[in-house]
Amino acid sequence: SWDVTRTPRIRSYYRQDGQEKLTQQLQRAAQSGMNVVRAWAHTVDPSYPVMWAPGEYDEEGLKALDFLLSEASKYGIRVILSFVDNWKYPGGVDQMIDWSE
Repeated sequence: SWDVTRTPRIRSYYRQDGQEKLTQQLQRAAQSGMNVVRAWAHTVDPSYPVMWAPGEYDEEGLKALDFLLSEASKYGIRVILSFVDNWKYPGGVDQMIDWSE
């Protein structure tokens, strides 16, 4: 799984920008015969949110997801998006429960 809300926004990742790195990973996945990947549509890093609060979304986070889906499509890869998980950090179920109170 990738934290794709963060990766495309990284300016330098092993001397590549995040979008280049993500594209490279999708190319390698396709070359290896993979046609499905799973990616986080939430974040584990509060510096790169997708959602600030219920109904309040981060435009750059949504653009990052759009980039992933567009690039994956170019290589015939389908994407399973995970919108939440059960860990105790931003973007997890606990965050959703805190917002509901």
